[in-house]
Amino acid sequence: MLGFIVNPMAGNGKGNDIWRIIERSLRGSGAVYQMRKTSGMGEAQKLAVELIQKEGVTKIIAVGGDGTVHEVLNGVQQSGRACLFGVIPAGSGNDYAKGHGIAVEPVMALEQILREEKKKIIDLLRINGRVAVNVVGAGFDAQVAKTTNEASY
Repeated sequence: MLGFIVNPMAGNGKGNDIWRIIERSLRGSGAVYQMRKTSGMGEAQKLAVELIQKEGVTKIIAVGGDGTVHEVLNGVQQSGRACLFGVIPAGSGNDYAKGHGIAVEPVMALEQILREEKKKIIDLLRINGRVAVNVVGAGFDAQVAKTTNEASY
């Protein structure tokens, strides 16, 4: 069974729009799935654990940006169960998706996941009890992101 963790606020609200597109494709394919939407920081991790442990999800898909990817992967780790992982990019930067050759177009990304087209093993870095999959920063990167996000252009 597929499990989707959707961050509706990813990409300044783009996550919700992308989920509607994905949901239409899923219904058309007859896929069996569960979906949970986040409502705040830290919730994606809890929802991932719930879907894996209580709903029996064997493939979990993050619909959001790099923050959603981070939280969902931490949920997979916390669940203690093996689970395939996929991403449908919906954030503003989508660095994880870009770095792993995941399609930007939502339906194409879903098709890659369903075909397990990009199946590969990824390295995880554990820091202070959490896992990082994309990058680890020491503060400078956060300041650059903050300055960029606050820019008036």
